[in-house]
Amino acid sequence: MKTRFSSLDCAATVSGLQELVGMRLANVYDINPKTYILKLAKPDHNCMLLVESGVRVHTLDFSRDKARVPSVFALQLRKLLRTKRIEQVSQLGHDRIISFAFGSGAARMYLIVELYASGNVVACDPQMVVEAVLRPHQYADGSQLAVGAQQQYPMHLVSPHVPLDPARVADALARARLAVPAPPLKQVLAEACTLGPTLIEHVVLGLAAGPNPPATAVRSQEDEQLLLLELRACQELMEQPAISRLAGGGFIVQRAVAPLKAQGAAGTSRRQMKKKAAAAGSAADAAPVAAADDDAAGVLLPDAQQPAAAAAAAAAGDDAADVAGEAAAANELFFDEFSPLAVLRQYDALLGRRPAPLGSLAAADLLPPTPPASGFSASCSGRLLQFPSFMAAVAPFWGELDSQKARQAERQAEAHVLSKLQALREDQNRRLETLGNEQQQNRQRGWQLEAQAGAVDACLESLRNALATGIDWRQLEAMVKQARRAGDPLAGLVHQLRLSENRVTLALVPVECSGEEITEPISETAQGQPAMTVEVDLSLTAHANARTYFELARHQQTKAGKTAIASQQAIKRAEVKARQGLQQVRQQAELRVHAPRRVYWFEKFHWLFVLLGVAAANDQSVV
Repeated sequence: MKTRFSSLDCAATVSGLQELVGMRLANVYDINPKTYILKLAKPDHNCMLLVESGVRVHTLDFSRDKARVPSVFALQLRKLLRTKRIEQVSQLGHDRIISFAFGSGAARMYLIVELYASGNVVACDPQMVVEAVLRPHQYADGSQLAVGAQQQYPMHLVSPHVPLDPARVADALARARLAVPAPPLKQVLAEACTLGPTLIEHVVLGLAAGPNPPATAVRSQEDEQLLLLELRACQELMEQPAISRLAGGGFIVQRAVAPLKAQGAAGTSRRQMKKKAAAAGSAADAAPVAAADDDAAGVLLPDAQQPAAAAAAAAAGDDAADVAGEAAAANELFFDEFSPLAVLRQYDALLGRRPAPLGSLAAADLLPPTPPASGFSASCSGRLLQFPSFMAAVAPFWGELDSQKARQAERQAEAHVLSKLQALREDQNRRLETLGNEQQQNRQRGWQLEAQAGAVDACLESLRNALATGIDWRQLEAMVKQARRAGDPLAGLVHQLRLSENRVTLALVPVECSGEEITEPISETAQGQPAMTVEVDLSLTAHANARTYFELARHQQTKAGKTAIASQQAIKRAEVKARQGLQQVRQQAELRVHAPRRVYWFEKFHWLFVLLGVAAANDQSVV
């Protein structure tokens, strides 16, 4: 997803902002520490210019909520720029820096907006001395030149726009092909010309050698000539008079799968969902297209050539149908990118277009207005929206981007609330299951003690008689182990002696309770199943110990019933709280997603209409 302006976008923005020349700055407002709104006005027209440091610059057709108390930087801009007229809007070199010139002569002030890295907004006087700066810092190139109050703005660091030199490009390609390993072709062209990454990527994709081929992808002299021809066309695009037409059209690319970072259904990763969406074709074609402002509404390109979602899902199989269902459930048509050009090869795969061969596109073929894209196939997973101007496309894109993030945050908040409710249900069920298992085990121990009461009483009597002689406990444990090794069946029942607590742990092989008392111990090998450990009181009989286990089972049964009731009440309270949380999340999302609209002039006044009849007899009919 595109989140900031490119150098091509800056050129189109500067071309589109030429209509602001001659307008006066009425006021400056701050939305957040990085975003500011410049209110511009002239006698018959008002305009809002949004400036976000390091991200974007574009006009708005509606007002935005502003901070109640302006920031210090907003007050500084008001002091330096208010009431001054915009005399010039330009791009510094080929960098992502836009300069606004306010006023003329000795009163001229420059507002420089940096849209690269962390961004910055700087106000300078006619000698380019910094009067106000949003983010004071030092450059990392070793020059130790600080951008701060009473410092000279580093104009010498601005990269100038250098005309395309075919000899320089050819020399750079020759040296790159000899390097081991060969550097990426994009890097070589970026160092040899000043077209910017967007146009360089468009040219490189014309080689049909992958998204990031090495310099060795230019294999022959013919490929090099075609590459230079394409670079020359892009160079003409960035020069007059072609650059003045960049703002004459704007396009928004919609993807079939949301590019926001999230997990799909059943733990499916976003990358896997994109792969499925590519197989599903235009599964999202039935999703609604986001509407823009009436005077800047987008036009879907093309309309009749969009493949049907059902046909694509049927052709792709069950996986595609699942993806189509997930897409429709998530309103999955998302704004992904904006551009002043629609014929860039970056969008061919997304829109299902046939890639244009290298060298076949001239500058006139790239410029808007562009004919509807053709060659859509069932594998395309995106749409193209066309707007009357680049500024008309940028504003809806950022508005929809905020809405997408709000919807994604809403889904994540809902998933968090529901996961907490599900965790509570699982915890309550686990507690009930644990109580039920303990109750069943205690009953089983009591049944086994009753079923093998004769052998248990004989074993306990032998231990009591041995203790009555005053034998040492350690000596008694040794005697029990020796008798167990000798094959004594009564000693084989003793699993552990806890004489300090007057308790013994017996190892009883489970038998079916047939109502007959078993007097002889049963070995594990004879029964064919492992023994059950039963802890008994040495001073009680087998039946008395069984009664203790039955009473404990009844107590656990009562506790399980109370726990079940409390669990149901806790789950009901959690469900009520979850519904309230979901309602609150959705209300907050509606407030975030609600797009601001234009405030018309008549909404700024309170109106009182008075209707009077021509005659007194007509007054009653008016009432």
